[in-house]
Amino acid sequence: MNNRKSIHNGLWILAIAMMCPAIALSQSSDSTATFPPELEKHLSRETLAIGVINLKTFNLANAVRMQTAASGMAEQTANQKIEEAKKLQRQIDKLAAAHVDRLFVMLSPQDRSIERTTWVGKVNADGDVTAARNVLEDIHSALGVAGQPIAKQRVLIGGLRDHHVAALANCEAQSAAVAREALASLADCEFGVVMIGNKDSRQVLSELAPKFPPPFDKLSGKDLAKGVRWSSVGFSLQKSFGKWLVQCNNDQLPRQLEQVIPGVGDFLQDRKWVAPKIAELLSNALKTKAEDEQLQVDLSSLLQKEGGLVEVMKGITRLQNRQEHLAQLAAIVRGCHAYEEAHKTLPATANYDNDGKPLLSWRVHILPHMNQRNLYRLFRLDEPWDSAHNRKIASHLPACYFAADASETNRERGKTVYVRPTGKRTLFDGEAALKYGEIHDGTVNTVMVLRTSDDNAVVWTKPTDWKFDPEHPREGLGLKQGEDLEIATVDSTTHVLRGDITDDQLRNLIDPQDGNIVSMTELRK
Repeated sequence: MNNRKSIHNGLWILAIAMMCPAIALSQSSDSTATFPPELEKHLSRETLAIGVINLKTFNLANAVRMQTAASGMAEQTANQKIEEAKKLQRQIDKLAAAHVDRLFVMLSPQDRSIERTTWVGKVNADGDVTAARNVLEDIHSALGVAGQPIAKQRVLIGGLRDHHVAALANCEAQSAAVAREALASLADCEFGVVMIGNKDSRQVLSELAPKFPPPFDKLSGKDLAKGVRWSSVGFSLQKSFGKWLVQCNNDQLPRQLEQVIPGVGDFLQDRKWVAPKIAELLSNALKTKAEDEQLQVDLSSLLQKEGGLVEVMKGITRLQNRQEHLAQLAAIVRGCHAYEEAHKTLPATANYDNDGKPLLSWRVHILPHMNQRNLYRLFRLDEPWDSAHNRKIASHLPACYFAADASETNRERGKTVYVRPTGKRTLFDGEAALKYGEIHDGTVNTVMVLRTSDDNAVVWTKPTDWKFDPEHPREGLGLKQGEDLEIATVDSTTHVLRGDITDDQLRNLIDPQDGNIVSMTELRK
């Protein structure tokens, strides 16, 4: 396994561990000490949330199995992830044998990436600190990440980057009182996460959210910033049990929350953030009860219904993936616009040699306009995409061309699902692209880039795209019956088109000069 692939797999596995931190606390003499005093000095002021991994009971393969099912990942890729998790589990078991009972995963909001993630653990009195640190170093190596763990007295500190590890080792700590309370609330759960907030996050919430949209308009960011002490979500798969707790500083806020929480499903559906099925599932699952200064939400039905929790996770994953797809489509079109500004023409399908043979895809030639100039310089532009030199570079698939839900095989082969329509009655027919003035139907009504299926992905450097057939306009897209179509028009606006779009409507969107204007409002999902 090369280092690049190892790092990617390691980050993916860590993401699963963060999403499913096991908390099934044993009934040992320190079962109430959910956050050991030795670790309190490493609770950074930047930490907003904490996950806990009980190394004695945690099963990474099961967590990965659940996540791959929820993500709808291809079976081959899912099996590969599960096998990687099993190998890493053997290292986790060694750490438990070295007398480290739990690892606490510290989550910070400063970066949306998981690269700021750090973790701490206590080596019990009968354990060997050096041996435990060596095992944790082996785990880091297995993950393929750069951060080296350190030991301070009987505390282990690890993370994805050395400077984040060092920062946590010498951090300015916040009070651990809230963390202790919140973690104790999950003692009967197998996995979960606690949100403890901090001074800065509460100030931001108070100042930037003066009022929420309906049905939450009776609340404000100020109410939550001052009124919520902590929140936790936890599940026990074995007991089909789940709960969401919100601990407040007064007894009024829990009752306000009790009134609005059941509307979450409808709220998400109205904004088309989740499908109606997921909205209904959430609405039925959120059973609320306000008691003293705490809101209790029973989530057990998510586990008791077949596929309940997995279906919710699938819905959330699909939403996240779609948002990423649309952002990437828009970025690609903007790269084409920047190319046009520099060269006074949209990028053609490829550059060509003296014999008219296509060499490298347009996706290569817009790299300088997408903050990828260094990668662009690696190519030999006078050689074809599959020359001995250029073929090696194809494995360096830029993030802008890789969809998060694409198969690992496609990533390894440098394949992308982002293509342009080519051929007769498209923007890109032959060696030159149309100019803006030749797009008679308007830039807002003409498709420039779209997302095809994983099975129809192409090597990103290869001058190959979706070959549009006016007689069979869906052919080559790999769309299943009723599946939505994600596109970006020439003006860089993105759209999710309904799965029931007709052949005529699709033809009209592709052809820039047929004079048939299609209403995007009618076609959008």
